[in-house]
Amino acid sequence: MLFLYVRKLSHKIWSWNHFFQACLHDLELENGIAVLNKGSAIGIGFGTLGSKLL
Repeated sequence: MLFLYVRKLSHKIWSWNHFFQACLHDLELENGIAVLNKGSAIGIGFGTLGSKLL
């Protein structure tokens, strides 16, 4: 009986771990996209500034 309980518990822990990893992965993707957007916005800003100077 105890063995079954431990198995259930470990499965729950594994599921939670999987859930947290999925959330972290989503956050990393969002942060990556935000960084890319910032980078392209800065790039466009420098591009327009450069074209005005020329």
